[in-house]
Amino acid sequence: MQLVDEFTPATKTNYLLVDAWYTSGKLMLHALKRGYHTIGRIKSNRVIYPFGLKPSVKEFSTYIRKNETCPVILKYYQNRWDIEVSYRYHKNSLGFDQYQVQSLTFIKRYWSMVFMTYTFLELFRTSKSKVLGLKTIGDTIGYFRQQYMVEIVKASYSCAAKGLSLSSMITKLGLVA
Repeated sequence: MQLVDEFTPATKTNYLLVDAWYTSGKLMLHALKRGYHTIGRIKSNRVIYPFGLKPSVKEFSTYIRKNETCPVILKYYQNRWDIEVSYRYHKNSLGFDQYQVQSLTFIKRYWSMVFMTYTFLELFRTSKSKVLGLKTIGDTIGYFRQQYMVEIVKASYSCAAKGLSLSSMITKLGLVA
C-alpha cells in the first residue's frame, strides 16, 4: 500500500499488477480509492462478498458476462511472465526462496540484496574467468555450489577421522536428522 501511495500515475487509467500473495481485499480497496484497477490471481475457492452475497470466486465467475470483462487485463497480466521468471531465478539460483516481504522498507532491502548478489557474482566471474573458465553468472553460481559441497565433504571427513558418530557429524554440520 505504501508503493501505491508513492506512485504518480502517468495515464488516466491505471492498473496495479500484483503477485498472487499480495492480492487481498484490503489492497484492492486501497488501490481503488486511488483510482487503480488491481490485477492479481486469487484462489478459486476464495470467498468474496459482492453485494452482500457470499459465493466462492469460482461460483461468482459464472455470473460474469463477456462484455463485463476487459481484455487489457490479460495483456497486462502477460507482462508478469518475465517478472515470474526473474523471481524463480532469484529463488532457485540465488537462494532467495525464503523471502516474502510486503513493507516498502523490506522490498527495498530485498532488491538491494539481489543487486549486491549479482554485483558480487559478476565481479568474481570477471576477476576469475580466465583461471576458472567462468563464462556466465550461472557458471559462477555452479562454482560456488561445488565449493560448498567440497567444504561439506571436508567437514564430514574431518569428523569421521576424529571418530565422531554420524549423529555428532549431523549436529556439527547444523543439520536435523
